[in-house]
Order: sequence, then C-alpha cells, then structure tokens
Amino acid sequence: MKLVKSSTRLLCFLGDLSLGYGLYNYLVSFLSFQRLVSGLSKGLESTILHFFISDLDFLATGLLVYICAYFIRFYGTLTFGVSFFQLACGVRAQGSWWWKRVGGALRVLMDFLLTPFVIFDFLSIFKKVNIVEKYSQTKLTANYSFKFTIVKSIGLPVVLILSFFWPLIQDFSLVDSYTMRSAKSAKEKLTNNTNFDSFKVYKSERFRLKTFSSLMDKRFALFPDFEIISLENKKRFIPYLSIYDKQNQKIGYFKLRKRILLLDILDRAQVGNPLFKNRYPNLYKVLNKDRKSYERRIYDGISFKGLIPKEVEEEMVELVSASFELGKKSLFRHVIDHGPFIRGYIELRKILKRLVRPGAILDIDFIKMGNHNFLRMTQKFNFESEYIKDQIETLIPIGTHNSLVLEFGWDKDLNSALTRNNFRRTFLAQSEWSFDFYKFFKFPELEADMTVFQVIDKMSKGDLRGDSKTILEEFLHRFYYDNTRTAFKNKDQVFLQFLSDNLDRLSKVWRIRNKTKEQYFSTIFVEQMEEMLSALKAKDKKYFNL
Repeated sequence: MKLVKSSTRLLCFLGDLSLGYGLYNYLVSFLSFQRLVSGLSKGLESTILHFFISDLDFLATGLLVYICAYFIRFYGTLTFGVSFFQLACGVRAQGSWWWKRVGGALRVLMDFLLTPFVIFDFLSIFKKVNIVEKYSQTKLTANYSFKFTIVKSIGLPVVLILSFFWPLIQDFSLVDSYTMRSAKSAKEKLTNNTNFDSFKVYKSERFRLKTFSSLMDKRFALFPDFEIISLENKKRFIPYLSIYDKQNQKIGYFKLRKRILLLDILDRAQVGNPLFKNRYPNLYKVLNKDRKSYERRIYDGISFKGLIPKEVEEEMVELVSASFELGKKSLFRHVIDHGPFIRGYIELRKILKRLVRPGAILDIDFIKMGNHNFLRMTQKFNFESEYIKDQIETLIPIGTHNSLVLEFGWDKDLNSALTRNNFRRTFLAQSEWSFDFYKFFKFPELEADMTVFQVIDKMSKGDLRGDSKTILEEFLHRFYYDNTRTAFKNKDQVFLQFLSDNLDRLSKVWRIRNKTKEQYFSTIFVEQMEEMLSALKAKDKKYFNL
C-alpha cells in the first residue's frame, strides 16, 4: 500500500462531488429545499461576493452541491472508513476498525472546512501526509494494482460524464419529454358578402391587443367580469373577460394571471452551459445586453413591431422547444443537437411549468395567433370552480421581454371545444398584439365607441373621473339592459343565470371600489344597477319593456 497520489485524491473528490450533485437534484424536488436554495441566494446578495460573482444562484447551487457531497462522504466514512469513491479506487485508512470510522468522520469534517481554501493537496505531491490526515490520525493509503487502475481509468470518468445528466431527476422521477408541435390559428374568412355592420374594433391596454371582429355575427357576447379575493382581511378584485356563446350556451373566460420578464426566465438556460453562446448566438447577445433596452415604452404611434428582432424570437422558440423535448427517451438526440450540458434546459422548463396551475397533465405546443407566437400549455382538470374552468390553455407570448401569462378557460365537452376554437378563430386570431408598448389606446369620447375592454382597463387602473366616468356608467347600464332583454326574448335561461351572477359580482365590485375610492361610481348609477339586478332576479319582464 502506498501513500495516495494527488491525482487519485482529485478523482475521488470529483466522484463524491458527482454523488453530491445527484443528491442535490433529488432534494430540489422538495419545496422546502427549493426555498433553502432561494434563501441562500438572497443571503449571498448581502455579502461581498456579489461584487465578484454575477450569478449568485449558481454559487448557491455550488455550495449546496458541495455540502451534499460531504454529507455523503461523512456517512460513507462512518460505514467503510473511507468514502464510496475512495473505497472503489482502492483507498484505505490506517488505524483500528473503530478509529478508521470515528477518526475518519473527524477527517471529513476538517476536510470540509479546509478544501475550499486549497486547490491542490501540495503536501501529498511531495509524498507527505497532509495536515487533515496528520491531526485526525487516519493516514490514507492506496492499492495501485491493475484492478483499481482500471476502475480509476474507466469507471470514474464514466461516472463523471454521467453526472452531467443528474438534472434529469426531477420530482422523484426521471424527466419525460414533451412532443412539441407548432400550430396556427385560422382567421375568420372575410368575403365580399360579409356583413361589416356587425364588425367592431376592440382594443385593450390590459391584454395588449387590438382586433377587428364580428364575434361570429354577434354569436359571442363579451362581458367584464371579476375574480373577488380576500387579501389581508380586505376584499380585492381582479378584472377579466367572460365570454358567452349564445348558440351553444357555453361560458368561457380570458384573463391575465400575471406579468413576467421573459428574458430573465430564459437567462436561466445559460447556467452551466458553456456552449450556449455558440448554440444561440443572437439570443446570447440579447440576454447579455442591458435589459432596459427591452423594457416597455410609450407607443410611438408608428407600428406594433416589437423590440426583439425576428431572428432572436426564432432562437427563443428553439430554446424553449429543446427544454420541453428533453427527457430520458430523447437524451441522446438532445446531446447530439444541443450538447451535454442539460441543467440550464431543465431549469428553464421547471420555471415555465410553474407558471401554470398545478394538478393536471400538460399538453404543450406553440401557436401563432394574429401577429404573435405563444407557448401554449393546455391542462384538463377534474373540477370546475367559480373562477377556474376544467380545461385551461395557458398562453405565454414568446419574442418579447414584457411577456404575460394569459388564461383561456372552457369546459371539456365537445360543444365547449367547438366554441373555444370558433372564438379563437373569430377574435384572437384576428388580433394585433403589442407587448412592448403602453398608452397606445385612448379612452373613447363617445359611449357608442365603448367596449367591455375599456371597462376592464379602467377598473384595472383604478382611475375613473370626469367624462370617462359618465361614459363608462352610461355604457354599463345600456349594455346590461340590452343583453338582459335579449336573453328574455330568446328564453335563454343559461344566459339569464349568467347575467345574474355576473351583475352580482359587479355589484360587489362597486361596493369595494366605493370603500377604497370616494364615490368611484356615482350614487345614481349604483341605484340604477341594483334596481336592474333585482328585476333580473325577480324575472320582471316589464322592467325591460317586454
């Protein structure tokens, strides 16, 4: 038995580090461990390290992998007297049976504290016992026979290469791949025989769209709606769009769940991938440029063209596709096409999947609606609540830094599927989307030019005064009065119940608003709408001149 060479020590350390990386990827499936990673990263921001290292998340991960590696070393030494990889390489500790383990555990603890400050074991280079082994009285020796030389020469390098693929272990199982497809939503066909009297321009600052649609010759009716929540013992509301199909008597919704900075999310894909710059050269330049260049700005009145070039958008789509297509079955193909550094792809996918509601299997693809590409994640649930349907399409615009998480919700039955596709074709597919600008729409000066989107936009911002207030109140009163008359005329009980529920939520909203904003809605308007709601619930047709 000879004194352990520095090369053998280094191989054993890297092998144990590989096991530590595997343990880290297992633990990161737990929410509490995820919080630990995030908390450590934020804690490092208050240290001097943030002046020297830009990616503190990467540093936090490295520290935790190091801790996991020494955790495995510690318990391996308590069991065998040396770590698992030291045992495989023929390394043994000198001393009695019990001291190999107790003293060895002491050696590992000392080594844990000293290793970060020593790049190479200089004393072992000169064939002397290092400080840790000297004071723990557990000198390490190694058997350099042919068998152990084969293990070190072939076995360990294979294990180290395989460590690249530890990130495939997520949520206690190997990651499966998704089959990514690209779809394009067909537009409503306009001909010389089209009746343009039913067409109208719809604009929304909240949803950042402009579209020209007849709503399938007024088959669809759009309504301002509100998700009412309790926050810190106070009532709050979130505006969204409700959609009613008069033909199929189906109800859906379109809502903005949150705003995201997409370049910040895509930036995670660079972590631990030295090939990223070569694989996505245009996107790499954008990600490493000052983000202020891509922040939202006031509309210049010229065009809706975004701030990110087309070639960068194509690489963004390619990157997201590669992230979701990566899995245990497609690993070899991914390595050939994108290289062996997979952690960044897994990190990106994990973040994007967190943007959807949990609890359902995802079907993922890309869809082009109007002038923009969206990542679409479809979920089917086994429940339906007041604000959540049992089939949801989560839509994330690609090709912009100022992205959104949009939800398009319907039921799972066949009629709902037909309704969903028809609405997408006649409304969303006609849209021009502008995610990089704001203040590109003015509030209408006439009540006749109002749509439900102006109601949603105004209610989102919380400012309502002067002529805008009068116009909005006049529009709401006429809008609900006309729709209720239509529902009574058509004897559409589903529509009547929807109107009753919708108006009931609206009445709660103006109570909330008038508590937080002095006379947000006028007293006369509130009284008129309350009277209409009472007549609707009492099915008083005379109130609606029927």
